[in-house]
Amino acid sequence: MAVEVRNGSKSYSGGKFILRNFNMKVGRGEIYGLLGASGCGKTTLMSCIVGLRHLDGGDLMVFGRSRNGHLGHLCGYMSQDISLLNVLTIGEVLHHFGLIYGMADVAIQNKVKFLTNFLDLPDTSRQIQHLSGGQKRRVSLGVVMIHNPNLLVLDEPTVGLDPLLRQRIWQHLFEISRSGTTIIISTHYVEESKRCDKVGFMRGGKLLAEDAPASLLSRYNSPTLEDVSLHLARLDDENPQNYAPPDIVSTKWLHFTLGDEESGVVKAKLYRKLSISLHDNVMVNSPVNVEPNHASIIYALALKAWRRRKRDWRFLFSELILPIILLFVFQNVIGREPRDIPVSLVTGNPNVTNNAELLEFCGQRVTPKCFENLGICDFIRTFEPHEFDWVTANSFESGLQDIHDGNTFAVLSFPPNYAFHMRNRILERNFAGNETISGTTISIRMDESNFIKTSWMKHLIATKYLRYLGQIGTACGGDDENDMIKPPVKGRVDIPTAPGRIPTYYLASWYTAIYGGVGIESIIKFSQPALLIYIMIFLSQISGLEWILDRMEGLEDRDYAAGVTLRHRICASVVTDSIKIVLQMTVFIALLTIVYEMEVHGAWPLALGIVFMAAFEGVAIGWMIGTLRDSVMEAIVIIMFICVFQAAATGVFFSLEVIVDYYRNYFCNWLPSTYPNEAFRSIVSRGWGLDNLHVTKGFIAAAGWTLFSIFVVVLVERRKRK
Repeated sequence: MAVEVRNGSKSYSGGKFILRNFNMKVGRGEIYGLLGASGCGKTTLMSCIVGLRHLDGGDLMVFGRSRNGHLGHLCGYMSQDISLLNVLTIGEVLHHFGLIYGMADVAIQNKVKFLTNFLDLPDTSRQIQHLSGGQKRRVSLGVVMIHNPNLLVLDEPTVGLDPLLRQRIWQHLFEISRSGTTIIISTHYVEESKRCDKVGFMRGGKLLAEDAPASLLSRYNSPTLEDVSLHLARLDDENPQNYAPPDIVSTKWLHFTLGDEESGVVKAKLYRKLSISLHDNVMVNSPVNVEPNHASIIYALALKAWRRRKRDWRFLFSELILPIILLFVFQNVIGREPRDIPVSLVTGNPNVTNNAELLEFCGQRVTPKCFENLGICDFIRTFEPHEFDWVTANSFESGLQDIHDGNTFAVLSFPPNYAFHMRNRILERNFAGNETISGTTISIRMDESNFIKTSWMKHLIATKYLRYLGQIGTACGGDDENDMIKPPVKGRVDIPTAPGRIPTYYLASWYTAIYGGVGIESIIKFSQPALLIYIMIFLSQISGLEWILDRMEGLEDRDYAAGVTLRHRICASVVTDSIKIVLQMTVFIALLTIVYEMEVHGAWPLALGIVFMAAFEGVAIGWMIGTLRDSVMEAIVIIMFICVFQAAATGVFFSLEVIVDYYRNYFCNWLPSTYPNEAFRSIVSRGWGLDNLHVTKGFIAAAGWTLFSIFVVVLVERRKRK
């Protein structure tokens, strides 16, 4: 027998049986027609035969052997769905399955030409998405016929096709069955099944009868198979428990009188069945033993992925354009110095009460002479035009009111005669009186609700004030080594001035940084490495969406029935995603290092290695998500959930030390990007190597998450195929 099912049973969730005590025999070289209403179990039975599902009980034999998985190129399976990738052309679809079946390129080309003419296909360069429903179904039928399989399993292949084309297809099926091909076919056209060698009527997961069409018509004294179907349904309703299908070995139909032409066909079929039956139990050179071409399958899957990305703008946008936009936004929005902050300015001069008067007052000629650059205007000139937007106020109280009203963010109030008192304080130094000290004290109040902005403003004002003092000292003949006006602070950082400006220095902070910087730009330097890891992991998870799309469109089942296993899919994904990751790394690292001046102080191979491993960790997590979920929307929500958590809890923008201990130790440290973030940051900013534990833990975490994800994928995949 080509296919034999003995006491087969299959149920899904809820315990409802789809197949119950099912028995069926299909001889070699037979055309076996399955008839039955929707939901009777035809599709489930076919999926079990081709290996997409497993029977819960009973035996299923294919060419005399128990089936332990898919049948590979031994079988050609066509489901009810079209199950074709829309962005591929007709020729690419046929070539894809030809490679999976292990065919040579020349054989594929010859077969494509034959199928194009036989099935009346459009030009092979047309994409599937531009075909009509009938044209897609013809292409789908061509896929299962491209490799001349020993077994064809066709689930309603002629639905919606032109009657003349259906006639040609049936004629071809009849011809290939004479050469030994076994065909199991389900159809909605009941009368069409008279062309089969044998038909089986299914109802409620049971096989009510199976025999030659002529025999069934004779046995139930019915003019059509439609009447036979009604008669069997009534018998099943009357006695559903004890009703059993007739024995397949029946000779009643041999005495059924037909016309000469039809009788000749029946005799020919009888002779073929009898001759083939003599070899049913011969296991020499059994087609079940054929090993698939693994390299050809992996190449076919990788080629499909490349063509898909080349033509589907969603993948191009999400994997390349979107991350470039994210980097651009980060570099130009996050961590930049604030600009044009409105600040109230109280000059202490009754003649300067608005911005026009301030502009006129400070517009006088500036001379760098000793004790002539002590005024308010000299201090204001140390600020860049884009830093503060000065708003002149009449008094300190009016400046505070502007802050309460939200018009300004801070107020700087200078006392009256500030320049005069500043001169006396420099001359008197430690002997300055209270009046002089009060006359040189600048009162500052700020809106403290924005910590980042407030911290930057305090640092900026202090820095500008030190520059202002430096200019005073330089004008009076001082130099960098003169301590007359230096604050007693160590850790000086020399800052070059703009061309044409008097050389000077100022203190950027009260300490010198060992790694990184001390200005607000250090926020960017701190976040750049972690942001790259974060983006790479996020982008790589999109590979899981590709798996879900294939499953939703029936591509995964069709590939599996053709011989594609989970190992093939993982290997092909390793190839394609590795190329994608290298391309992304090239673009992103080039942008960060060339355009946005990220410096790598450690070894470049180590830096590239941790980025690649983190990205591949994301690929494996994507596989896991794509295996666990069947909806693209659900997968997107999960990916976004993971990304939001990782952005807030893995040290991308803030140090992990600010997180509560138990939350950091038992949650944050176990997230996929926490240790890779710290490892890449340590390599880039500190120049550390693998001998440092922070770097080593990054590589171990990436490898651990990758292996864990693959382990989950394997477990879930095995469960799905039951």
